[in-house]
Amino acid sequence: MIHANQTNCALFVGTWIPDDTDPFYQSSNCPIIDPQFNCKMFGRPDSDYLKYRWRPLNCELPRFNGVQFLIGMRGKSIMFVGDSLGRNQWESLICMIYAAVPQSQTQLDYGVSISFYRAPFLVEVDVVQGKRVLKLEKVDGNGDVWRNADVLSFNSGHWWTHQGSLQG
Repeated sequence: MIHANQTNCALFVGTWIPDDTDPFYQSSNCPIIDPQFNCKMFGRPDSDYLKYRWRPLNCELPRFNGVQFLIGMRGKSIMFVGDSLGRNQWESLICMIYAAVPQSQTQLDYGVSISFYRAPFLVEVDVVQGKRVLKLEKVDGNGDVWRNADVLSFNSGHWWTHQGSLQG
């Protein structure tokens, strides 16, 4: 439930604000998190980066509740599609749910499937005159993989970060 006038709530316009509540999960307690995404394991000494929350314009979001999320998504499939940025988001969601219901197997207990599909550019990449070119009019050849998902999260940092021979 979003507080304040929902018609004026701009979920994607807002700011990150400090939040002193505990993080949703401890990376050391999440069995799925990849080592390269585990800042604490690599010795990051501070933890302030874990204590922020998103505040949309003109409204307040309730704190994430893993059990309520699973109940609300019962019978649905959620798929993250993209590169390592999307994989990190996928792992974070799983860790937040795992912290709320550590003994649950979400697909069996709630009928919720949460998956990741690696597609660094989301669209097809072709070679034209020796240069890699993104074909924006064609979704990655494996787009059928995500066709039946109920909820999709697309994210790909590869589009914007590479230069030289890796640039599309």
